[in-house]
Amino acid sequence: MYYIRAAYVISFCILLSGRVNAQDEYTSVFQECNQTIREGQGVIMSPDFTTVYPNNLHCEWNIEVEEDRIVTFTFGYFDVEKSLNCKFDRVSIYNGPTVDHPMLGKFCGPFRPGQQISTSNKMLISMDSDASTGRKGFYGFFVSAVPELATEGSCGGLLKGAEGSFHSPNYPKSNYPGPVTCSWHIRVDEDKIVLMSIDDFDIEKSIGCKYDALVIYGGWSHSEKTKFIGRFCGGSDDIPSRITSPGNELFVTFVSDTSGFATGFSASYGAKKRLKSNTETRTTTTTSSTTSTTVSTTSTMKPTTTPIITTTSAAFECPVSCPPKIKTKARICSANYVVVVRLNDNTLRTQNIATIDLIKPFKQGSLPSVSSTQIRIACRRCSKIFKKGSYVIAGDTITDEGIEIRPEDLVIKHKQRKHTKQIPKLLKKCRKTKRRKGKRSSPQKRGKRTKENKQ
Repeated sequence: MYYIRAAYVISFCILLSGRVNAQDEYTSVFQECNQTIREGQGVIMSPDFTTVYPNNLHCEWNIEVEEDRIVTFTFGYFDVEKSLNCKFDRVSIYNGPTVDHPMLGKFCGPFRPGQQISTSNKMLISMDSDASTGRKGFYGFFVSAVPELATEGSCGGLLKGAEGSFHSPNYPKSNYPGPVTCSWHIRVDEDKIVLMSIDDFDIEKSIGCKYDALVIYGGWSHSEKTKFIGRFCGGSDDIPSRITSPGNELFVTFVSDTSGFATGFSASYGAKKRLKSNTETRTTTTTSSTTSTTVSTTSTMKPTTTPIITTTSAAFECPVSCPPKIKTKARICSANYVVVVRLNDNTLRTQNIATIDLIKPFKQGSLPSVSSTQIRIACRRCSKIFKKGSYVIAGDTITDEGIEIRPEDLVIKHKQRKHTKQIPKLLKKCRKTKRRKGKRSSPQKRGKRTKENKQ
């Protein structure tokens, strides 16, 4: 009851004076909905606090502090209608100025959430309610702070090196605490992407990861846009072993509630040179001379007999019309490599580059012996790989960064029982056919040998 009484006393003072003394300075109070706040500190309060907040409410408070600083928000009191996954009433906090940015947390119920910390100078707080059953609401303090570099065992922070590691609180000595929110902001050079490896993972499992979770977004230094990568919980089998950011930034947030604690997670990251998109590559070729070898194809799409291996990501122009369906047998025989890959997410739905796991090489060709690599779609219009899943790829083009899929390459869904037996048999027939062709002589030579034998 102490916290409730204290909250009422503070809120009563706030309502009377419109000001509250915090850290020996007078701090503004923001209760009106849908406003942008450009102050270094203040108090945000839900409408009609201490009575009942209105029904069908949608409020947003967009906080923007000084450049090169971050926002910390601490709840002083919290009472919002509780529901499964907070689907009725909720308070949501975002790591940026819009709802498209990473969500730091979504909260409801009678318990105060932990402190929320942004990784930039902007934070969005929103509150929504349905048509019934309101509560008293919330209030909290926001303060502008200097961003801290992440250290060993810290609950979040900025990671700026080309490589590093971090883990959940208390890992590996004991279970993580709760409630807690930890946010790590990984930033590498702008011409690189972030590759994060999950070394150990044990987070309370729930439907939709609504209780404890590791939430990951990717982004770029030059843009406020971010891309949702995933929300993960459970064990090591419930999260990809390798996660790739689309740009040079990765936002990792760990959240836990008040119960059901587990060991936590451990992760490491590195930087890798970013592949250029088609647009960027074409722009480069107009300003500098680029020598490249391309596949010569006809309208009948006969497979090339000489595989093409490139060592740079050369410009590629999509054909006017996509080639007809390729015969599986012919393409597998002529391909430089035939491999089973696994795409762990739906990254290729929105961009041309993703990280894949190499599951089984039926034909190694010039592919490096690695467990994972990057895949690049040279022509989206003719591509057949977008959704996460396992695929058989028979292709020719390999760049310094990984596999490049072109329209003449074979991409089919992997069917384990069927392909495990079928493809090796097919490759064996291909080798026999190739040997027979190699042993055959031209008619002129065969005729000479016949004459010699007769003599």
